Amino acid sequence: MNLAFASYLTGLAFLSVPILLHLLRLKPHTVKMFPSFYLLTRKIVKRQRRNSLLKYLVLLCRCAALIFFCLAFAWPYMDDITLEPERALVVIQDASFSTATPQVRSALKLALQQELNSVSATAPALGAVVTDQVSWSGEFTSDRDVLEAFFGLHESSQMTSGFLTALYQADSRLGTIPAKYKRITIITDRQALPWRRLPSYEFLRHADEIRVLPLPPVPPRRNAAVISAKVETPYTVPGAELELTVRAANFNDTAIPCTLKVFLEDELKDTRETVLLSHSEKTESFKLKAPSGEPIALGGKVIMETKTDDLELDNTRYFAVNPLKAPDIYLTPRGNGYDFTSTALFDGAVRELPLDRKTLAELPKKPAILIVRDCAELGSDAAAGLDAALENGSGIVLVYRDSRDMRALFKHFGIEIGKNTIRQTELEMVNFDHPIFREYLEVSVAAWFDISFFNVPEFSPPRNARIIAAFNGDRPAAMEMNRGNGKLIVLAAPIEPNHTNFQTYGAFLPFWRELVQYCSSNARPEDSFLTASAPLRLPEGELKRDKAGVFKLGDRAYCINVNTGESDLTPIPDAFNYNAIIIPHNSEPEHERKLDRLAGSKDYKMLMLVLLLAFALVETLLSNRTVN
Repeated sequence: MNLAFASYLTGLAFLSVPILLHLLRLKPHTVKMFPSFYLLTRKIVKRQRRNSLLKYLVLLCRCAALIFFCLAFAWPYMDDITLEPERALVVIQDASFSTATPQVRSALKLALQQELNSVSATAPALGAVVTDQVSWSGEFTSDRDVLEAFFGLHESSQMTSGFLTALYQADSRLGTIPAKYKRITIITDRQALPWRRLPSYEFLRHADEIRVLPLPPVPPRRNAAVISAKVETPYTVPGAELELTVRAANFNDTAIPCTLKVFLEDELKDTRETVLLSHSEKTESFKLKAPSGEPIALGGKVIMETKTDDLELDNTRYFAVNPLKAPDIYLTPRGNGYDFTSTALFDGAVRELPLDRKTLAELPKKPAILIVRDCAELGSDAAAGLDAALENGSGIVLVYRDSRDMRALFKHFGIEIGKNTIRQTELEMVNFDHPIFREYLEVSVAAWFDISFFNVPEFSPPRNARIIAAFNGDRPAAMEMNRGNGKLIVLAAPIEPNHTNFQTYGAFLPFWRELVQYCSSNARPEDSFLTASAPLRLPEGELKRDKAGVFKLGDRAYCINVNTGESDLTPIPDAFNYNAIIIPHNSEPEHERKLDRLAGSKDYKMLMLVLLLAFALVETLLSNRTVN
């Protein structure tokens, strides 16, 4: 039995009051009997003896009432091992794939066993495993076997991890158990990545200590990874040549040689030797020939082989290749003269799809490419129709032609057109980092600056526009904006002889092909995801993401890859102060800390008050019967 406020027991000094009153009523030592009462003595002896006993009972009740009155204020409570142990422990195990190296895994297992050996009835523990989410073992327990079985089911994963959510939840759970000492132990490889999201201020209220195991130093590790593998070319025809871009990273202090092997449907397609410089990335391109016959979903992988790598999981990168139907291309009708744009986009096997008011209203929900050169045929609802197309993921190319309807359409998209025109100009800037122009770097870029333009307007682009080409004087020639789920490309000059000689240059044809391909990139459904605990709901069914690989659902292939942010094994400094995020407990008022400790304990304050009232009532009844 413990007393929360033992100072109230000083009130027991008032026990002297009823005792003194009792002593004052004792009989004198010398008793003088009156003769007239002598004959009555024998009759009252029995009654006097009874009254003497009642007087002692009254004294006992008064003293007991005072005792229980003081005890009620002193707040007696009973320690309960399950509610208030000497120590409470939360053990958090990092299950990210960076902990999967053999030397680290054995060190983590040994550290976990040492922590579990300290679990007892007076030191219950709670277990947690951290990946992209936090899994808990249940409630605080002193059963070591239960905790060991829980951690045995979650030894490692293919996911990354972070400690912010786990620490918040661990601190909250420690607040539910009034232990005298509370500790959070984190079993991890001391990688810096899981700690980067932690705030710089104190936020843990209930923990007394954060302990990180194993203790430093941690054995140094070396790692390199394939961090990206992406098929850039749309797969639209049988036997197509697909361009695969592979990025590899070296997280070591020294350069390492490695071999990249590319597989398509488990068939080795290409092998390349390369050297990765220290703490750098390298990009390699491969050409893959798709199978002949009807295009079907394909799965592939890139494997990096190197002798200086302790973490193998991120040496494999998966990719998916899904057939893509060529997008429908719609053009607004054009006036007299030769149609250079139509010639650049279509061959004899493909006919032009006119874009007029009726077609715009009946456009299917699937994304398409819309090339607007004159909006007179689209009617007054052209802006609303184009907005709907952009929302569906379509790509729109606006080619300026001076008319009232075109000016109104440009204004709808936030583009102001000046009154003056530029009589003759050339290109001063072309953004060759943009996907439309990137391929020209491998051929020639000089010809772009020889193209002439005539009678072009001066645009004032909106703030969200990206200028990808400009005339002399930094005047916009081509700009891009993201609207809804689609792309909007704006060209400042019509493709007509009286406005440009661009159609006479060799870059004209590939420009339009690259432009259409870039605008259709939104039409390619996502098929690459990172490992995670929660599955994905897709039209073809449920896609589990707990392991990396290529998975086929219906007629599509999906690739799951590990998060290569976890590949950087840079450790957190040994001098890092983990306890800096704990709010100092001396900032909490003393009475609040005491009340928090008493919360949930078995107190007997009400019992003391009940006993007080009981003895007071008995004392009242007895004292009225002690009169001689």
